Amino acid sequence: MIKITTFLMLSLVVMLQTAICQEPKAPARNAPAAVTEPQGQLASEKTARDPFWPIGYWPQKKDESGNIISTAPGMPAIQTPGKTNVVVAPKEIVISWPELKVKGLTRQGDGTYIAIIDGVGIVEKGQIIQIQRDGFIFKYKISDINQKGILQQKLDYKPKK
Repeated sequence: MIKITTFLMLSLVVMLQTAICQEPKAPARNAPAAVTEPQGQLASEKTARDPFWPIGYWPQKKDESGNIISTAPGMPAIQTPGKTNVVVAPKEIVISWPELKVKGLTRQGDGTYIAIIDGVGIVEKGQIIQIQRDGFIFKYKISDINQKGILQQKLDYKPKK
């Protein structure tokens, strides 16, 4: 019992001496100066989107006479009884097909190749695959797989439900 108490006391003394003998750390010399002017707009100033709205929801806008104007691209205005609705022509949506990222190629015993595609898995020649990106579902057909990579054919895309 005395040995344990002595050991604990010596450990405490060593820790205290170490803490007392250490010099306080100096503040960093390259610390940035205090910012006195705003550097840009806050996120709340850039957009009036409520973070609690469902994904894809935008509130209805009204013109000076109280008519509802559609704000979502490709969506018609909601009918309001007794008022004429104005529908703004939808903006042209530019669709960019996502690139298929090949993670690996393997040659099988019969000489054919298979590929591992990020987000899809293992694919073979002639297989049709789907990828979901940016609210759309893209369909590809794997035309060929060789030692240099894959050849794909873009088939179709549609909005994600």
